[in-house]
Amino acid sequence: MNSETMRNLGSALLTDKPISESVRSDILESWARSHNAKVNPQATILPAYMPTEAASKLNDEGWQFRKEQTRIFVDRFYDLLIKLEAAIFYTTSDLTIIIQRGNEAFLKKLNSFNLGIGTNLQEKYVGTNAAALAYLSHQESYVLGSEHYINVLKDYATCAVEAINFDDKTVYGYFVFISSRDRYTEYHPLILDLITQVTKYYLNHMWDNSEHIMMNDLLYQNAEDSNRGLIFVDQNGFIIRTNPWLDSHIRSGFRSQKFLDIFPELAETMDCLQTGQNLPLKEVYIRDSSGKKVNIFMECRPSKKNGQVIGMIVSLIDKKVLYKHTAQLSNYNAYFTFADLIGSNQRFDSIKTTAIKAAKNPCSILITGESGTGKELFAQAIHNGGNHKNGPFISINCAAIPKELIGSELFGYIEGAFTGARKGGSPGKFELAHKGTIFLDEIGEMPYDMQSVLLRVLEERRVTRLGGNHPTPIDVKIISATNKDLWERVASKKFRLDLFYRLNTIKIEIPPLRERLDDIDMLVNYFLKQFNLSLNKHVTSVSPEVYKIFEEYYWPGNVRELRNVIERGVALCSSDTIDVDDLPLEMQGSYLSYIPDDEITIHGQTRQTIYYDKVRSSERLLEKYNQQINEKKRILELLEKYNGNKTRVAKELGITRTTLYKKLQY
Repeated sequence: MNSETMRNLGSALLTDKPISESVRSDILESWARSHNAKVNPQATILPAYMPTEAASKLNDEGWQFRKEQTRIFVDRFYDLLIKLEAAIFYTTSDLTIIIQRGNEAFLKKLNSFNLGIGTNLQEKYVGTNAAALAYLSHQESYVLGSEHYINVLKDYATCAVEAINFDDKTVYGYFVFISSRDRYTEYHPLILDLITQVTKYYLNHMWDNSEHIMMNDLLYQNAEDSNRGLIFVDQNGFIIRTNPWLDSHIRSGFRSQKFLDIFPELAETMDCLQTGQNLPLKEVYIRDSSGKKVNIFMECRPSKKNGQVIGMIVSLIDKKVLYKHTAQLSNYNAYFTFADLIGSNQRFDSIKTTAIKAAKNPCSILITGESGTGKELFAQAIHNGGNHKNGPFISINCAAIPKELIGSELFGYIEGAFTGARKGGSPGKFELAHKGTIFLDEIGEMPYDMQSVLLRVLEERRVTRLGGNHPTPIDVKIISATNKDLWERVASKKFRLDLFYRLNTIKIEIPPLRERLDDIDMLVNYFLKQFNLSLNKHVTSVSPEVYKIFEEYYWPGNVRELRNVIERGVALCSSDTIDVDDLPLEMQGSYLSYIPDDEITIHGQTRQTIYYDKVRSSERLLEKYNQQINEKKRILELLEKYNGNKTRVAKELGITRTTLYKKLQY
C-alpha cells in the first residue's frame, strides 16, 4: 500500500467515511483511539510534555542507575546508527524519552519538531507510532510512514520493543528505533530483530540480577571520589563501564571494546571470569594513552548471578595512592597525640619535649622503658606530631613473628621467592609504610641475621624484596622500642653494635611509674573520666587509703597496671569513691602493714588470714604467668609449623584469630 493511499485512508477516518482498503487492524484501532483523544493529525510539531510521574522517576537513584546502564547498552549501536542515518530512543515505562543516540544531523532534525528527550510517545499525545503500539500490545511493533497518525511523523519509520524483566515481567522502558521512511529497507525488520534479541540478552543478564546492581551501585557511588580506576567487564570480556579516575589517569574512550584489546598485559584477569575467583592485589605494568609504561597495583573480583559469573570489576590503584591510603585500607592508624601523654613530672615533661622536637626531623628514634610505660603511645604521638602524620603508622612486634617469616613481613617478597609465596608477590611493611612511620617494637628480639638487612635499609633508604633485585626507594620515619638493655645484648653478641648506633640517633627513655609518683593523681583523674564514660559510671575519686597504697606500691606493670586497676575499681565500685576493697587482693595486702594484727579489716578477715590469702593469690598469679609463657611458646611453635598462617594456628588451638592476636600481645 503506497503512501498516498494511506493518506487517503487517514482522511477517510477523520471524516467518518467507510474504509475498504487493506489496513492493519492494529493501525486502524490506533487511528481511532488517536482521533477520539483529539490528537491533531495536522500538527507539524509534537507536544513537549513530560508527565509528573516520569519526571519524578528521573530523580530516583534506582532509575538513574538503570538509565546509566541503558546508555551503555545503547552506545553499542552507535556506529550502526551513524551508517543508517537513524536513531534510537529509550523511554521510561510510560513512554517518556530519556535517552537519544544516533546520527547527529538526523537527531537534530527530529529534535526540531520536539521528537527527543522529554517527549512522551503515548497515543493520547502524539497519535499512532511504534512505541505506543508496543506499549499496548507488549510485542515488538513497527509503524511505516503514513501509518503514523500525525503528519510530522509520516516521513519516518518507527520500530519499538519493550525492555522487560523476564522473571517478574516488570517493564522498565522501551527501545524505539527511527529512520527516514525513504531509507527504510527490507533490512530494517532484521535490525529490529537484532535489537530485540540483544535487548533480551542484555536484560536477562543485567537488570534482573540484584547482586550485580548492588555491586554497580557501589561502583557508581564511589566513581567520582574514588582513588582508583574501576573497569566493569561483562562475561564476554567487553568493557561496559569505567570511572573518571581511570579516564583521567590511565586511558579513556574504550567502552564497548574488548578488555584484552585495551589491556593485553592483564590477561590473567580472564581467570576471574572463568573460575569466579577473586584475583588478589598484585603489582603489574600497563601502558597509558601515550604508550608510557605505568607501574600500578591491580585486583579483580567477579560478579555472579545464581552462582554463574556474569562479569568482573577490575580495580587499578596507583602505587603512590596505595601507599598514601594504606592507613585506611589496612587500618594502620595512630590514635594518640602528645596531648594524650598525661603527666607533669619534671623528668617526664623533659622527655615529652624531646619527643616533640624529634617528631619534626627524619632521625631514627629509640624509645626505651619498662613494659607498660607507654612506649607505643609515645611512638604514635611522634608520628602524629611529625611530617609523616598523613601516612600510615605500622607497628611490628619483632618478638611475635617467627624468625623464618620476619624477613618477608618487613621487606616483602617476589613471586616464587619461596614455597607458598603468593602469586604476584607481596609488599613488606617497609614498602607499605612509605610516607608514614614504621614502629619496630621489641627491636632487641630481632633475629641476628635479619639485623644486617635492616641496617642496609636504614642506611640506603631503599628496600629489596626477598628473591628480588630491584630496590624500591622508601620515605619512612623509623621508631624502635625495647624494654631490654641493648648494651647487654650487644655484649652477648645478640645485637649488632652498628645497628644500635643507627637506631639510637635520638633516645627517649621513659621512666617507670614508681619514679614519677607525682603524676599518679593526674593519671588517676584521667582514667576515672575515661572509664566513667565507657562503663557509664559516676566514680569521682579514690579514697586517701587507696592513694597511700598507690604511693607505696612498686608498680611492676607501670601506667598500664594503674590503668587496669582504675578500670577494675570503676567497674566494681558501688559508691562514688574507689576504696581499698575495690582493689586487687595483692594490692590490698600493701595496706595491711598499717593495721594492727588483731583488728578486723577487710571482708571480715584478720591481717594474718589476709596475708595467707595474699600468698595463695601470688601463687595463683605465678601459675597463671607460667601458663601464659607456655601458651605463647606453643603459639610460636605453631606459627613456625604453619609458616606464619595465623588462621591455621588459631584453628589448631581452638580459638578465634582475634583471641590469637591478643595472646601474641602479652
